[in-house]
Amino acid sequence: MKKIIQISLALLIIIFITAGYTSGYVVSEKPVQTEVAVQPAGQPADRQDGSALQEAAITQAEAQELSKQVREQHKTAEQEADPVHRQPTGEAGDKPEDKLEGDRPMVALTFDDGPHPKYTLEILDALKSNNARATFFVLGSRAERYKEVIGRIGENGNEIGNHTYDHRELTKLSGGGITGELSRTTGILEHITGVKPVLTRPTYGSVNEKVRKYAGSPLVLWSIDTLDWKTRDTEKIVHEAMSNVKDGDIILMHDIYKTTAEAAGKIIEKLKARGFDIVTVSDLYKARGISLQNGKEYYRCSPSIAKK
Repeated sequence: MKKIIQISLALLIIIFITAGYTSGYVVSEKPVQTEVAVQPAGQPADRQDGSALQEAAITQAEAQELSKQVREQHKTAEQEADPVHRQPTGEAGDKPEDKLEGDRPMVALTFDDGPHPKYTLEILDALKSNNARATFFVLGSRAERYKEVIGRIGENGNEIGNHTYDHRELTKLSGGGITGELSRTTGILEHITGVKPVLTRPTYGSVNEKVRKYAGSPLVLWSIDTLDWKTRDTEKIVHEAMSNVKDGDIILMHDIYKTTAEAAGKIIEKLKARGFDIVTVSDLYKARGISLQNGKEYYRCSPSIAKK
C-alpha cells in the first residue's frame, strides 16, 4: 500500500512538471511587465529590473509629452470626424439639423468687444444647450490674449467677425488706418482659427464713405440694441431684447459683462419658446438667399427684404 502511494505521488510530480514546460510558463518566472515605467528626470533607470525595463523607462517630461500627443491626436480625430469643427467661423455644417429654412422666423444674436475668459464661455454653453448659434465680433487685442476662447467660439457653428484691433472709431481714421485696424485683427483670427473672418462690425456703429471703401467686407450693424453696456441689469437687458423682437432682427449685446451672460441664457430660452431659430448673421442672410456685399451696411433681414 505504501509503495502504491509513492508511485502515485511520483506520477503526479511528473505530470505537473510536464504541463509546466508544455505551456511555456515557468512557475518561478515573474509576469511580463505591461506598463511603461516612468523614470524621474535626472535619475538612472534601475538596472536590477533588467535591460528591457531600462530601455522602456522614460522621463516624466517625456511621459507627459506622449500623453499630450495622444490627447491631441484624439481631439484631432474627433474634430476631423465632426463637420462643425472643420468650420471654425461658424458656417452651417452638413448635418440635417443644420439646414435652415428661410421661411421660419429667425433672429441673429451678436456679441461685441470680447472674448472674455468667463462670460463668453457661459454664453457659448447657453447657446449649445439650446441648439442656437451666434456671431461674435471680437477685438484683435483680446483675441491675442484669449486664444483658447476664440477656439471655443468656433465650435458648434458659431461665427467670428472683426471688430477692429483695439476699438478705435473707424470714421476718425485715414483709409490706411482703417485697413490697418481690420487687417491686423484678420491676421490674428486667421492664425488662431485657420479661417479669415468675413464680416465686420464698425465700432460704435459709425460708418461713412471712407469706411465703406476701405473695410473690404460687409458691415453688420443691428436693429435691436439691448443697452447692456449702459444698464448692466439682467432683467432690463432681457426686456430690451424681447419687447419688440421680430423675424430677421439682429440683436446687439456685449459678452464682456456678467449681466449680459446672465441675460443671454434667458433671451435664448425665450426666443426658442416663441419659435425663433437663433442663427449667425451669415446664416440669416444665406437662408433667405441674400449675398452679403463688401462695403454695404446690414441692419436686419426681414422676410420682406428677402423677397425684393
